[in-house]
Amino acid sequence: MSKNLNYLNNTISKKSNATHYNYIGCKTLTNKSNLSSLIFSKNLLYIGMPVDSHVHELIISQILYLYKDGIGDCYRILINSGEHKSKFYATESHCLNIFDLLKSLHFLPTTMNLGVCHGDVNLLLACGLPTQRKSFINSKIIFNPKYKLNHIFHDDAFPNFSWFYLIINEITIIKEISEITMYPVQDIENMYNRKTHMGSKEAIKYNIIDEILL
Repeated sequence: MSKNLNYLNNTISKKSNATHYNYIGCKTLTNKSNLSSLIFSKNLLYIGMPVDSHVHELIISQILYLYKDGIGDCYRILINSGEHKSKFYATESHCLNIFDLLKSLHFLPTTMNLGVCHGDVNLLLACGLPTQRKSFINSKIIFNPKYKLNHIFHDDAFPNFSWFYLIINEITIIKEISEITMYPVQDIENMYNRKTHMGSKEAIKYNIIDEILL
């Protein structure tokens, strides 16, 4: 057990180095031109684009730094994430990795959908602190529809071996959302079949959010 804790502490120290200077710099500098660093200095994690490998690494480092700094649950994840254009994006769920980290650290952030919450980012919206998951009234939630995956399947350029990881990730995410929302797996799977977005009022019904902001 002690070895695992030492490994985690060493990992946090290494991962947080890249974030440390932005965080401390925003606390001390008067000219705060770096918007992402300014937001982070207020203990806010802003996801304003699809979560690719680069965004994934940044969010992981920010979470680890907040954990090391003892911020605890006093931070928020703000989401306004659109659709990723790359057809190979679906081969790996970066949001599932972020969710696993939050779960292992027992981090429960306040989450908020500012505009669009697309694809697997919905898992991060739903996993927020109960009663503290919010959305604006006109915000949208868009799941990964099956028809899009079928289109990828017929693309010869898509690696066949990647389908195994894609299916496993999707099943895992559906089960996790089902556990969070207390809705049957079949109901959550039906969300992934739909071709229309989900509004804030329907998101409350499915227990993905708790409050609508006017």
